[in-house]
Amino acid sequence: MTDLWNESDVGVLRLPSGRLVRGRGLRHPLD
Repeated sequence: MTDLWNESDVGVLRLPSGRLVRGRGLRHPLD
């Protein structure tokens, strides 16, 4: 899972699907 956080800020994860996820554990998907 760490591979997804290589170039994203803390608390913000950018998925390859073009989705932005906020928070650790991908609990809050931002549409």
